[in-house]
Amino acid sequence: MEEKRVLLVEGKDDEHVAKNFCRHLHVDIKSVEGKDPLLDVLPVKLKEDISVLGVILDADVNLQSRW
Repeated sequence: MEEKRVLLVEGKDDEHVAKNFCRHLHVDIKSVEGKDPLLDVLPVKLKEDISVLGVILDADVNLQSRW
């Protein structure tokens, strides 16, 4: 059985970058519009049958505020 790999990204721009960066890694990229919706879906994804789960959250303006 093949491993299921999922990468959650914060928006469409991040999705396009990730798709080009990961095109040969067989990763399903799921775009979630914004930080709060992404954080809301994270507990759901953790309960799914996923072998590898990654998350990308970027700092559009203020890096310190994202941390």
